[in-house]
Amino acid sequence: MIRAIRYSMRGHWLTEAVAGSFWIDHRENSGERAFWYYCPCGCRTRNRIIVGEQFKPDWPPTWEWDGSWSDPTLLPSINQTQCGWHGWLSLGYWEAI
Repeated sequence: MIRAIRYSMRGHWLTEAVAGSFWIDHRENSGERAFWYYCPCGCRTRNRIIVGEQFKPDWPPTWEWDGSWSDPTLLPSINQTQCGWHGWLSLGYWEAI
């Protein structure tokens, strides 16, 4: 398992590029957010997924985010197609399947 580290400042997040770290973009009118993360496997792939705060947006692919900034959980699992990593972000930790 790897700890998911939240960055509040996008510039620092981009510069440091820590595996498993994340940055959450501003909220859209619909309650959706862009959840940016660096792949937890360490390949340095940066990806964006669309999340709903305590709901799963209707149009796929999307994820439900529990709203926690410090120990986030996303549902369903994340399949990182660029490197093949597949796993969960649960209670602030990334765990490969």
